[in-house]
Formats: sequence, C-alpha cells, structure tokens
Amino acid sequence: MAKKAPGKKVDPAVVKLLKKQEALVAELTAQLKKQGKKLKRSEADRADLERRVEKHKARAKAAKRKYQAIKDHEIVRPVPNLGPDSPLPDQTAAGPDETAMEPDESWTVTRLRAEARARGVVGYSRLTKAQILQALR
Repeated sequence: MAKKAPGKKVDPAVVKLLKKQEALVAELTAQLKKQGKKLKRSEADRADLERRVEKHKARAKAAKRKYQAIKDHEIVRPVPNLGPDSPLPDQTAAGPDETAMEPDESWTVTRLRAEARARGVVGYSRLTKAQILQALR
C-alpha cells in the first residue's frame, strides 16, 4: 500500500482501489505459481512418456531381431503330398499290433474317425462315437 505523504490527505476511494489491486495481484501470483507447478508436472509426464516410448521401441527391435534369427535358422520340412485316396496316419495308435484290433468303446473318437476314414465310411465326421462304432462293426 502506498505511503501517505506528510501534509497531504489520501482519498478513501484511492485507498480502496489500491487494496483491490493488491488483492488481485496476490490472487494472480498464486494462480501463476499453481500453473508453474502444473507445467513442471506435465513436463515430467512428457519426459516419462518419452522414456516409455523409447523402451517400447527398443523391445520391439529386440523382438524383431529375435524373430529374424529364428526365421533364418528355421528348418523347413517338406510336407508329404497325400492324394485324396491316401488315408492319414493314425497318430493315436499305440503300436502296430493295435491297428489289427477291432474297434471298441476304449477307442477315442479321433481314432475311430481315422479308422472310419481308412475303411471308407461315408459321413463319419458327423457321427457320434456310438454311431461310428456301429458303422465299423
């Protein structure tokens, strides 16, 4: 607040106006400090986000290198050319002696379907286990 000069009177309206201006300056100063804090936080957030993006990019590059190394050293196995009449091998059979056995309830549906395919049963894929067993007997 302005100091009173000796011998002069101060107008009360001017004093009131000066107090309002001082309050406004104090309010604006507080808002400026608050905005400064927000700016510092947003800069820290931006820096953190940039670090995370760089970390993600580094991981992506490492994964790409790893995939390329696997791809370069991958063994390519030829797939046998099976004709339409060629039966698929039964991978569930335990041994060669079991293929000579007659199908029963202990066989899995996969094994029963393979046997039905080998014997030429039409529509075996839509049949239930019991129906496949009946068709094979």
